Amino acid sequence: MTGFVGNLLAPKTIDTTMEGAAGLAIAIHLLLLGLSSAQHSIIARSAFQRIWTRVMPEPIERSTYLLAACVATLVSM
Repeated sequence: MTGFVGNLLAPKTIDTTMEGAAGLAIAIHLLLLGLSSAQHSIIARSAFQRIWTRVMPEPIERSTYLLAACVATLVSM
């Protein structure tokens, strides 16, 4: 994220322009925003956490949440 925003060592940065349909770009952006929002909203619910701790041991619950957040951020780049 730092490379993207700060124009450092990233093939595409915040200042890179692309030719193409703006509608497609907006649709992709909204899809990725929805993915990130859903990931955060669903995992934060206590009902999900009760179910999830039956499958995943409680000590690694937070680490799993952080991994999912990192994956969602990576996909959005």
